[in-house]
Amino acid sequence: MFSKGSKPEGEPVPEPPRMKTSAMPSIVSAGLQVTGNMTSDGDIQIEGTITGDVKSRTITVGTDGLVQGQLIAESVQVSGAVEGKIRAKTVVLVAGARVIGDIVHDVLTVEPGAHVEGALKRYSKPEAVEPEPKVKADNDGKPDLKPVEGGVGRPAVAQAVVKTAS
Repeated sequence: MFSKGSKPEGEPVPEPPRMKTSAMPSIVSAGLQVTGNMTSDGDIQIEGTITGDVKSRTITVGTDGLVQGQLIAESVQVSGAVEGKIRAKTVVLVAGARVIGDIVHDVLTVEPGAHVEGALKRYSKPEAVEPEPKVKADNDGKPDLKPVEGGVGRPAVAQAVVKTAS
């Protein structure tokens, strides 16, 4: 009946520790149009249209999704369309994706059938997902330019020299 290890009836039984579950992503549903910037600590899934910048841990742009603005995240996956800069550690463009804008990344995957118009820049530092510093002009009003080697099949280009205020 009663064993030596049983607790008296008056004491509460402690609950087992609960495992943390990841929160549901914030979803911009198909047909929904959002104008303005969005910021989240979690995940954002975009099936509708956003006109503005989106900053989150993970951003997924669905096949019917459209973002007209900058995406900043640790991870970005695009199946729809993005018209603006993407800054993320990991970027995946699936077949059918359409990106018009620069992509700043550490790891980039572009599946056959994805369309990209813009510069691809690889950064391996985590701070690369933060906004870039503004380029300051010289006394003549033009930014300093330094030559940059062209890649295979690419012409040489010039890159602005970033100056900091002294």
